[in-house]
Amino acid sequence: MKAGITGIRLFQTLLYSWLKIFKKIADLRLKILENLAQRWIFDGVSWIEVLHNANTALSKEKQIRIDGITDQQKIIYFTFREYHFLDWFLPIYRALIKRFPDKYAIFCIDFGSTLRNVGNRYAYWEYHQKILQRFSIHKISTSAIFSDQEIGLYTRFPAPDLIITSETIRKELFTCKNRIYLPHYCVPKAKDTLPKKISYNHVFLPTRPPFTYPEISAGIDSEISIHQVGYPKNQSQTQPFTPEFDADQPLVIYAPSLEEALIFPALKAGILDVFKKMTDLNFMIKLHPTLSSKMQNVRRLIEQLTRSSSHIKIDSLTSIQDMGSQSTALITDFGSVGAEFRLRFLKRVIYLKVPVRFEGGADLHFRDQFADEVTHVDGLEKAIRAVVKKGDLKPSEGKEMIQQVLYHPETADQYAADKIDDILSIDTQLKEEMSGTRYHTSN
Repeated sequence: MKAGITGIRLFQTLLYSWLKIFKKIADLRLKILENLAQRWIFDGVSWIEVLHNANTALSKEKQIRIDGITDQQKIIYFTFREYHFLDWFLPIYRALIKRFPDKYAIFCIDFGSTLRNVGNRYAYWEYHQKILQRFSIHKISTSAIFSDQEIGLYTRFPAPDLIITSETIRKELFTCKNRIYLPHYCVPKAKDTLPKKISYNHVFLPTRPPFTYPEISAGIDSEISIHQVGYPKNQSQTQPFTPEFDADQPLVIYAPSLEEALIFPALKAGILDVFKKMTDLNFMIKLHPTLSSKMQNVRRLIEQLTRSSSHIKIDSLTSIQDMGSQSTALITDFGSVGAEFRLRFLKRVIYLKVPVRFEGGADLHFRDQFADEVTHVDGLEKAIRAVVKKGDLKPSEGKEMIQQVLYHPETADQYAADKIDDILSIDTQLKEEMSGTRYHTSN
């Protein structure tokens, strides 16, 4: 038996290594073709500029948007690299437009050009389509979207009065007094801290203690204002998701983290064999929507290992929000996804046990208080059967959990919009007072 398991593990390791080599060769070939096309077909013009020039109607609409800004309007930037971070901001965008019409001009600046696997290459076009889809779902004009490489192609592009971001972007060098950090998870992991590589003076906090950053309870820099906002992603718009399986049966989602130290042990312990065996259920392996080659190779490995099982599918593009309502339960290891799923859909969550070094964060504190099952892979089948039999949480259970964990669970987007207005209104008032003082003194 042990020899058989060792053989399976060796096969998985060799297959993964081969897929990585194959991917690098394919990437190199594509890069050569892209460089030749850019040089000989587009006369050396960058791919992002080609996209800009090709869509003349949208480019004109963007310039009209810029030209239409009034002196009274304040300028807000949302800066991002990973397109799925828009899911946290676009609900706030909608709330700002609805609550303060014509008061703010909002620009979403994407730094996809700085991502290794996107860059200023053909891959940017596909990346850009994902952004357009999210704006379409939220019914927001795509004239608000600008690549950082595109800004210089427009005249009189406005400077920001306030910047919101959800991630560290080293090449973002805008000058701005007011900066907001918008966390892109509802409960942080043990290794997660408030970012130190970017400047900000406001934090929009999603969760209550003890389901939050440890430094919040310990006290932080007095120059940083903490705003108890809630989790605006829960107000994001979703699009219908119809799982394409041969049989209509309960759907279980497996959403592992990005940690190779957790994914590979689970694969080697036979998690896919558990799914293959349980043919009376459908399984969706929901991979994190990262653009890194690491996750692409993990996806290829899982595809190879499950290609003969029609009741197992893989997805890295559909959000948990879109597929969650169609599912019965979620399996995860650590991170925010378990809490996010249970809080939004009031459905069951199974956690895989993790090594001690991953313990200690708010995510696993949430697990310890609210998980339906915690198990190793060898106990997973039994755990799945148990949670599927239980069904969804009772409304009273869900309400109690939500009240313990989230600030403003139903109105986080509106609360965030109001806080942004407060910040900019206070800033405007201070400027007016300072201007009045200087005027009075000079006379």
